[in-house]
Amino acid sequence: MQELTDFVGKQSMIDEPSSPGGSNRYMDLSPWSDNSLPAPIVISSWGYQLQLDTVDDAQLQDFVETFRHNQKYSPEFGAAVDGVPIQTGGRPAQYGSSKPNPEGAVPAQ
Repeated sequence: MQELTDFVGKQSMIDEPSSPGGSNRYMDLSPWSDNSLPAPIVISSWGYQLQLDTVDDAQLQDFVETFRHNQKYSPEFGAAVDGVPIQTGGRPAQYGSSKPNPEGAVPAQ
């Protein structure tokens, strides 16, 4: 898991035009709690998926460079990825964004 966290942290920040002064890596890293995935590493983007055995496979970086912030493959290209209050489910990846999501209001119970 640390190798994947480091991989995400090494990706360049991309300016977010909809969030003045903000930038983001446009990536989420989600650990899986069991072995039910088809491979130890599964990376997905808008209907595309790559299954890998190791973080050091060059295909991982190639996939990120192809799909991460590409108007051809991203139906929501340019949309803000931050700004969803934490109490309503918004929570950026640990190293994903240069600005934290707002705390927001606690939803009514």
